[in-house]
Amino acid sequence: LSTLTDLTGQVSSGVKVDSISDDVAAGINIMSATDSLSKVDTYQSNVDYGLSEVDTTESTLTEVSDAIQSMIELVTQASNATYTADDLKAINEEIESYKDTILSLVNTEYADKYIFSGTSTSTAAYSKDKDTGAVTYNGTSSAGEYERKMQISDGVTVTFNVCGEDVFGYSTHTASDGTIVAGKGLFNTIDQITSLLN
Repeated sequence: LSTLTDLTGQVSSGVKVDSISDDVAAGINIMSATDSLSKVDTYQSNVDYGLSEVDTTESTLTEVSDAIQSMIELVTQASNATYTADDLKAINEEIESYKDTILSLVNTEYADKYIFSGTSTSTAAYSKDKDTGAVTYNGTSSAGEYERKMQISDGVTVTFNVCGEDVFGYSTHTASDGTIVAGKGLFNTIDQITSLLN
């Protein structure tokens, strides 16, 4: 009679197992499947987030590349021997404007996180000294653990960010301890160009 009652209950509910005590083996399988589905959802969410941030990174780098190309064209113009001091000053101002454009781009955020700051995502990657014009990197150093990683399947973890310090460098600047840090990379090159044009 109890078996008949159980079957009647399964038919009416459409569920074979209401609790693990009904069928221990089936209950364990259901729990395992539920856990697996939850992990799949998490992995898919991680993949979606990672791809979206990578897309943002790529589009930002494209805009930076466009700004660099414009500066190259200006530098080519500046090499014209017929250009006057006023012409060179105007070119220099344009290059400084592109420098500010790039500064804004390298502080791009995705999902309220600065994408080029390494693991210091709540800190703007770069800042500019209002007096000297020096651009400094504020994120996780490329010599440190700057990689942000996420798990996309069992046993598989990927890095989905790049370090701004490696990609864009920084200006020559004075560190907090008073030492002079030699510039490198893109921002240092821009500084050298504007110094020559001054």
